[in-house]
Amino acid sequence: PMRNEGRHVAACLAAVGRALRPQDEVIVVDDHSTDDTAVIAVGAGARVIAAPALPPGWLGKVHACHVGAQAATRKVLLFLDADVRIAPHAVAVAAGACRDDSWFSEFPRQQLPSFAERLGLGALMAARLAAGFREDLTRSACGQFLAVRREAWEAVGGHAAIRNEISDDMAFARLLDNAGFGGRLTFGTGLAETRMYGPDVREVWRGWVKNLRAGARASTRGSTAVSLVVTAAFSTAAYIGWSLAFETLYHTAAAIFLHLVSAAGFAAVVRPLHRLRPQHYPLLLPLVGFFVFAFLRSSLLARGVGAPAVWKERPVAAP
Repeated sequence: PMRNEGRHVAACLAAVGRALRPQDEVIVVDDHSTDDTAVIAVGAGARVIAAPALPPGWLGKVHACHVGAQAATRKVLLFLDADVRIAPHAVAVAAGACRDDSWFSEFPRQQLPSFAERLGLGALMAARLAAGFREDLTRSACGQFLAVRREAWEAVGGHAAIRNEISDDMAFARLLDNAGFGGRLTFGTGLAETRMYGPDVREVWRGWVKNLRAGARASTRGSTAVSLVVTAAFSTAAYIGWSLAFETLYHTAAAIFLHLVSAAGFAAVVRPLHRLRPQHYPLLLPLVGFFVFAFLRSSLLARGVGAPAVWKERPVAAP
């Protein structure tokens, strides 16, 4: 699915072309783009389908995925975001994984050239935890790279069954698992890379707010409250420790120890998803906490006043 992806479509399809096997097909669903996305995609040799008008109750990307899957003719469906660059062996690996399981997903390695994006990745991981990433990896997926057997997709009703889900990838993984279709999610194995939100800082902000909005919608009040308390304690502990460090040597040692332990935990989560350069970024963990709460505050304020979440100039969630 693509909507106003003129800056990404050529590079995305070039990477896909290097990974194709003779029996594969490439379908681009142009989701009412106002730029040259469709023209570039046609020039790259893809079959381009114009998405029909968005039906009531559907989200745009989910609808585009559904349209593309209906038009596809192969036994395995591989959904990719336009900002994803897959490795030459990625299609073969995904197809092979779907011979053993009903679906397969990869969380791509993140390209994070800017400071804000590096901090934002930590905020994303915290957001995933708060949003319901409590599921094991057989019930979690990443929509940036998601392969599924057609028979499984059809059996659960396709994307129509999750037509209004912001976190459609997570909802689809749970739907498949509940129906007895097993699969798995892998992290940063080299099958794909992406730069999710950037280079515009405003795009980074809007993207993280959208993700947290999805979490607020998916989680119960109780689980969200617990997640916030844990995140708050984890992310602000170093700040408290450093403020106490000016009082005694004991507090200094305790603060350093606490900060390094927290940074090590952050690095352990993020390292598979991004080659951390420079290596001192995990030490900035407390700033991640600030980002999380800034994003969450914006999301909850918008929800409180009845404003929908917006992405690519279109509402992606009801108030």
